[in-house]
Amino acid sequence: MKYSFQSYLLLFCLLTTNVLAQSVGGIGASLKLDTTQKGMTLPKILNIVPNSPAAAQNIQAGWYILSVDGVPCKNKSLEEVVNNIRGAEGTTVKLEITDNPQAKKIKEITLTRATIQTNNNAPLFDPKEAFVLACEQEVKLLKRKGHIIAKAVSSDCGDYFFSFDASEGNYVINLFALTSANNVSAIVFDSRNEGVTTNLMVDSTNKTTARLTTNIKMAANSAGVVSVTMKEPYSECKGLYIIVYK
Repeated sequence: MKYSFQSYLLLFCLLTTNVLAQSVGGIGASLKLDTTQKGMTLPKILNIVPNSPAAAQNIQAGWYILSVDGVPCKNKSLEEVVNNIRGAEGTTVKLEITDNPQAKKIKEITLTRATIQTNNNAPLFDPKEAFVLACEQEVKLLKRKGHIIAKAVSSDCGDYFFSFDASEGNYVINLFALTSANNVSAIVFDSRNEGVTTNLMVDSTNKTTARLTTNIKMAANSAGVVSVTMKEPYSECKGLYIIVYK
């Protein structure tokens, strides 16, 4: 499930970092994956950048993208969709969009990619809200893959711990932090047996987000405890989300 969250990180950086935006053209829309009533995923538009190609074509937040240059978006990762939309500045991209995931009314729109400038004083969306949405999407994708979710919790930053009941077997613990990896560390252990203790290792990171992960083998009828330690100042971190699954 690494790619779904990583694609969110890619999108977040492209929308909020002007240095990256200047080298590649886009349309000025932030996206998230949305699961429809039929169980398929489609990219849904979250926000539109003012004075962007998307704004000029009157594309609206809440609409769905069905295809990019003829390539269907159904059940594609967000990373694939974003990579297809973005391209050299001045080139065109053709989108099929709809205001309804059932695709009752489809519009075909051609946009010219442009450098997207954002106002850092007026962010497109609350970073914590977008962060939690991406983590919740990760949980949904894990369930669709048949994984059993033992625990999924969102928390503010600061020293933090939680427990989860475990049946015998192998568990994966993923910690997502809205901060750099230098500001957070975590361990997980079997509290009933006082046996297995494992440090969560940094799996991926950038300037604004980090992912720590580990695998742990739990005994039957055991209880796992995840302990998170933050380095001060806590203001460097904007949010935590932890998923435990098998």
